[in-house]
Amino acid sequence: MGSQSSMRPLAPARPGLHLSWQDSSSSSAPRRKNSSTACIECRRRRSKCAGGVPCETCRRLNIDCVIDEESDNRRKVTLKRKIESLEEDRDLLIKLLESLREGESRRGSELLALIQSNAPLQDIRQFLTDEHCPDTLHNIHLDPGQQGSLDASQNTRRKFMDVERLSDVPLYNVPAKPWTTITDDDGTVSHLVSHHFTWNQPIFNWIDRDLFIRDMKSKSLDSKFCSPLLVNAVLAGACFYSNYSEVYATPGDPSSRGLHFLNEAKRLLDAEEGRLTLPTFQGIAEIYVM
Repeated sequence: MGSQSSMRPLAPARPGLHLSWQDSSSSSAPRRKNSSTACIECRRRRSKCAGGVPCETCRRLNIDCVIDEESDNRRKVTLKRKIESLEEDRDLLIKLLESLREGESRRGSELLALIQSNAPLQDIRQFLTDEHCPDTLHNIHLDPGQQGSLDASQNTRRKFMDVERLSDVPLYNVPAKPWTTITDDDGTVSHLVSHHFTWNQPIFNWIDRDLFIRDMKSKSLDSKFCSPLLVNAVLAGACFYSNYSEVYATPGDPSSRGLHFLNEAKRLLDAEEGRLTLPTFQGIAEIYVM
């Protein structure tokens, strides 16, 4: 009792001041954060690694700090997921390219409209993996311009202006009319005639190039060295050297390359009814070598 009464009483703490052993220890000595992937030296020593390259231990010991990322299973899982995601994107790209190669078909036009509508990748993936057109195509909103282009694709052939076509300058500029009823595009006819004299003429040179070009430019059906039969036969053979969409009688079908021009040439040959002219002989020769 005597010893307790001799002790000096303590004054109460100021209001709002709360101290504890936990607060003082945490403020004076912050807890060190350990790395999720320890370096090889810290694993060998079985000590905690603070992370970084070099880590604190390797820096203190003045040794090389090496992290073995292959042994971290969490990194392997993350890498595996990333690879799977990249493979899915690659498969989507391959399917997309395969579908766009059918650019003349209704399905190719619908796919293009789906892409232009900013549809999610999941909708595009569903469209590509479904053999039949999915309902998602009918649920997206198409503006009048896109819808009009989609409807027109059923009846007209789309001309894809790729880099090759934009940079193609034909050697000879000749008119489509009145020589063929298959196309009225002077550019396509000039492209095919130029291919004929570039690739066919050096081997099968029974057509005088200068006289043929001169009479074709004249647009005269009474010309001596040019006729609709000969022109269509030339165009049919030249289709095998071109990637233009117009060279296919059936859109997107490689086996139909040049058939529309060939059938027109055969029809004109039947209409000759035995009349023999130089362009007729030349046209028959062109048909024969195809």
